[in-house]
Amino acid sequence: MKFKEISIRNFLSYGDKLQTIELDNQGLVLIAGDNEDTSSLLSNGSGKSSCLEAIIYALFGSLSSGLQGDDVVNNHINKNMEVALSIDLGNNNVFTIKRYRKHSEYKNKVILFLNGDEVTKKSAKDNNDYIQTVLGITKDTFLNSIIFGLGDKVKFTEATDAQKKQLLEDIANISLYKEAQVKAKEHLATCNSDLAKCNQDLNTALDRVSFLKEIDKNNQDHYKALKDRDTSIRAHIQELESKLDSLPKVTKEQVQGASERYTEENKKKSSVVFPRQAQLDKINKLLNSSAIKLQDIKSKLDIATKNLVEKKKQYDGLVSGSVDHCYYCGQLLNKEHRDKELNRLSTEINTGLVECKELLGRKTKGEKYVGDLTKASSLLNVEYKKFLSEQDKASSALSKYYSDYVNLNTAYSERSKVEYEIQGLKSTLGNAIELPELHTEEINNKNKEIDTLGDSFKSLVSEKERWEDAVAVYSNQGVISNVLDFVMPFLNTQANKYLSILSGNTISVNISTQTKTKGGSYSDKLSISVDNTIGGEDYQLNSKGEKKRIDLSIALALQDYVMSTGASMGTNFVAYDEVFDGLDSVGIQQVMSLLSGRVKDISSIFVISHDNQLKDLFENVLSVKKKNGMSELSGTMVKEGNNSDH
Repeated sequence: MKFKEISIRNFLSYGDKLQTIELDNQGLVLIAGDNEDTSSLLSNGSGKSSCLEAIIYALFGSLSSGLQGDDVVNNHINKNMEVALSIDLGNNNVFTIKRYRKHSEYKNKVILFLNGDEVTKKSAKDNNDYIQTVLGITKDTFLNSIIFGLGDKVKFTEATDAQKKQLLEDIANISLYKEAQVKAKEHLATCNSDLAKCNQDLNTALDRVSFLKEIDKNNQDHYKALKDRDTSIRAHIQELESKLDSLPKVTKEQVQGASERYTEENKKKSSVVFPRQAQLDKINKLLNSSAIKLQDIKSKLDIATKNLVEKKKQYDGLVSGSVDHCYYCGQLLNKEHRDKELNRLSTEINTGLVECKELLGRKTKGEKYVGDLTKASSLLNVEYKKFLSEQDKASSALSKYYSDYVNLNTAYSERSKVEYEIQGLKSTLGNAIELPELHTEEINNKNKEIDTLGDSFKSLVSEKERWEDAVAVYSNQGVISNVLDFVMPFLNTQANKYLSILSGNTISVNISTQTKTKGGSYSDKLSISVDNTIGGEDYQLNSKGEKKRIDLSIALALQDYVMSTGASMGTNFVAYDEVFDGLDSVGIQQVMSLLSGRVKDISSIFVISHDNQLKDLFENVLSVKKKNGMSELSGTMVKEGNNSDH
């Protein structure tokens, strides 16, 4: 399953412009925000999470928090909300979900398309059930494996025993009770293909019979029409010959002579050129290039001046002591660090002053040079206008020669056209075709074939109904009681593989289907034990950064299980919300190393972070800017509108 694109309009903080994010083959993508409405929030509240919430809403009809209905409509626009998600299911099958809210045309509808054909069900519940069947996992599973950390969703490590079990049962359900249904669907697909082929052959045979009957009728009608054709043609030839006699007799030589006279006079006029044209062109070329260079110098001077002012502001802040963190690395300043930053800024300020002075000098010289060229160009243009006036007088005389040529050529063309039409009509006389034999025998054979195909079609319809019953029998029915014993080894192996990378082999976890009681016995309660060589054994006793590493490792393991066992949920897209929160620089590098390896198997990994300084670590950046209460997207994967309505 490949997520192709998500389109949003009037959704949460996004406004009335339809914006589309391409989700496939984007690599590592940082979702960065800028809240211009409230400077104290920086990127918070800009709408970063909302673009991922659109995917959740498209799939499940509610946000990660459970909000739904009119709550998702932009509270400024308050109408015409729409979200459209396009998914490639494989085998050239594209599934599109469109959800509307308070829409002027579609009201609160959910509309589904498969390969451009509408497959919308009767009710909202039927539509959501159909989407669930296509997707293959529940909303909770999706939020714990495909999009991690979004909203206030309870993490697996902090979930109740019932919540943990429900999540694992949802995941295991993908591989255990879908297999039989997949096979039944394969047989149903084969039957549908055969049924479509039989229906196509039947329609082809019916169309062939209709076609042959039409051909026979047309040929008989055509044969009758040919008898009247010659009489009509001969009468028309006589009319054209009378018309030819009435036209002026103009020869080709007369037309050629008029053309040559016009050409000769035109050459004489064209040979006269403005004597100082080369000088004028040279000055204009220099003027254009010099103006461009001058503008470039002005732009560079403006940039250099702004940079100098900013460096001076930073320097003054350090000198006054009003700034206690390093502008360059963000760390808290001590005296040595502050002095080092003052030296660096002093050097950059001096360099900036030299650069501004040099650019100002170049600007002054450039402005004088452009002014001199402008004056020279104006003087030459006065002479050039006088030359053009003389050329206009010559053109008036030339138009007389051209008019003579046009009149002669028109008369000659009209006469030639009539002669050619007469010749063409005479060539068609006597070319009557014979009536072909009728297709009676082929029509009889095709009718027999139609009877046979009709019987086959009825048989295939019965077979299709049997396989449809089988698909219904093997639909989602829950998981068997001992399924957790199959899931746990995989989850533990994968989680500890990722923890070895994120913790440097200092932390491991064990997820068990049983919990040891104080009395020494075991209960059927899921437990998560932590082995931390430099920390606590209980999850809650670990630091915020260590918890973040544990949560991420388990989420990746759950994600691996979904993609490895789910018939429909092998995915090209995953997303993580504030995955770097609580991590130091080493932790950030460890997560980036893990994600960089993971992007080889998952072509698009989107990461939300409030730290815009991480941009250089990512292949692409999806920027979200909020201004005047409205969020707007920008980036290479963003476009206005969408590819198609379906």
